[in-house]
Amino acid sequence: MAGYEFTSVFADEIKNYISDRTAAGYNGNNSRTYLIQFDRFCNEHGITEPVFTVNAASAWLGQRNTESHTTHYSRVNASKHFLTYLSIKGYDVYVVRDIRYKGTDFQPHIYTDDEVQKYFAAVDAHYSVSNRKDALQYPVLFRIIYCCGTRINETLGIKKRDVDLEKGILKLNESKNDKQRYVVCGEDLRKLLSIYANRCFYLLNDDDYIFTNANGGRLDKKQCTRIIGISSAKQEFHMWARGRDQGFMTGVIIWPYIPSNR
Repeated sequence: MAGYEFTSVFADEIKNYISDRTAAGYNGNNSRTYLIQFDRFCNEHGITEPVFTVNAASAWLGQRNTESHTTHYSRVNASKHFLTYLSIKGYDVYVVRDIRYKGTDFQPHIYTDDEVQKYFAAVDAHYSVSNRKDALQYPVLFRIIYCCGTRINETLGIKKRDVDLEKGILKLNESKNDKQRYVVCGEDLRKLLSIYANRCFYLLNDDDYIFTNANGGRLDKKQCTRIIGISSAKQEFHMWARGRDQGFMTGVIIWPYIPSNR
């Protein structure tokens, strides 16, 4: 989303708002992620006049099925400040109410070494009749998430041009808070990526995603988590990546998967 262009009827005012907050000494980009969502919401709901009605506000206030309480709170309250800004400037907008912050009771499950080995054995054994590439890409995809601590969406967003095989560096364009970041792969993971690239990259243009569905488009997050049997790859794999021994990752996780016969 780093290169996202605002296109809704409020696009100019969103850019003005971010600029004004920056000039006032705030980090204007902190709210940019949620204003991108607001911009898309306006387009999707056919808002073509600079008016934000009670009905529109009601739809915007609803918590989404995939949204945590914290994300819901941040999204709504970020948009409230923007709508207040519009109201002061004379726009006919309904300023959404505050929503109550609810703390999370999420308790991470720390996988044992034995559980991790069994998990990757299951990932490596996965085969899809509809997309034969899955047998190659799923083992690589989840080893990047595990070894580099990346989120599922930012990993699925990696394109061919974002991969530096020589240095073992991956560029992530869809990171939290609309940032770009780089991760450095260990030497063993870099070699595994090179094997994968030799098998698959010749089919891709620089702007193509390296993990794809049967039609060549971007692999879907829901499909990934459904196939491997977890509800949140971000939560699960972030916990796995904490404090892992490099020897364990190399000897147990990376090299038992050899894609030569796939």
